[in-house]
Amino acid sequence: VDQSSVTRFIEDNWGLPRLGNGAADAAAGSILSMLDFHQPPNPPLLLDDTTGEAAPATGASGSGASGSGAGGAATGQLRRG
Repeated sequence: VDQSSVTRFIEDNWGLPRLGNGAADAAAGSILSMLDFHQPPNPPLLLDDTTGEAAPATGASGSGASGSGAGGAATGQLRRG
């Protein structure tokens, strides 16, 4: 698995053509066996704006935790099957 496998996943998942002109994505292996889209999503990971450490799950710390964690933008936007 290398970076071209990620490109191939994006192409396959969203029905895009291969890059062509000898690009490595055409020969890249699939990463689908590493992903499980059927498990429930993890809760968002909120980070403390000051320290960058994980904020309490309730968000009641008053530190202004940001929503820039791992739960992220791609949740629910991947094609399934």
